[in-house]
Amino acid sequence: MTWRPRRWLVWIGIGIAVLAARGFADRTHNDEISGLARVIDGDTLQIGTRRIRLAGLDAPEHDQTCRFPDGERPCGREVITALTGRLRGSTVRCSAQDQDRYGRTVAYCQADGEDIGRWLVSGGLARAWGDYRLEEWQAWMAGRGLWQSQWEAPWAFRGHQGERHGEAARGR
Repeated sequence: MTWRPRRWLVWIGIGIAVLAARGFADRTHNDEISGLARVIDGDTLQIGTRRIRLAGLDAPEHDQTCRFPDGERPCGREVITALTGRLRGSTVRCSAQDQDRYGRTVAYCQADGEDIGRWLVSGGLARAWGDYRLEEWQAWMAGRGLWQSQWEAPWAFRGHQGERHGEAARGR
């Protein structure tokens, strides 16, 4: 006796294949985001209607201050100003990796071929979170950016909860 699949099994198989193909197409389409970016804070951008959390780093909060030898300064706002200047007029290209619990796309982004996260961390404007550890160490050793000051880690500033913009604990 020859085995014959039942028609409903064939239709279910076709349906699963179609849904899988649609999901793959949607995911592929959403993986790349590009355009002019508006800086929300030191580690969050907006391109069009999408909020993008820069992967691999954590920058000071907008209201965070740092104690420099000449006094306290609003280092969170300074990072926003520096990043805004760096991205001015540049098309930003992001590669989506994940989504955080706030609905933001977690992505690695580039401007003019330069990795934005690497630029922030190597300039001493953000802390490494999983990635960019070598750049953080080099910035710390050279006393670049905020490493000239006493500054609390952004995740500690947010309340000592260990919460890092909803990213899963990776590497630290």
